[in-house]
Amino acid sequence: QPYILLKHIRLVNKTAGAITVSLYIGATAASAAGTEFLGTAISIAANSAYDWYSNGLRLDSTDFLTGSASANTSIVFEAEGEIGIS
Repeated sequence: QPYILLKHIRLVNKTAGAITVSLYIGATAASAAGTEFLGTAISIAANSAYDWYSNGLRLDSTDFLTGSASANTSIVFEAEGEIGIS
């Protein structure tokens, strides 16, 4: 089965106002309470970025990484990592 090792996530606020962002890891494409992965309502200042680093967070083919923001069209999501086969 394929999997991903996430090593870096960058969230960029491309607007002139602060926004909040939450990321989730779960078994469905829904952003369900209790499955928060990267904080709850992280504030990102206007025209700024938030960076998260890891040695490798494993996401299996059955995992969903989802997110929500206070202004959904204002966030740019970038990620890097490795793909593996188990």
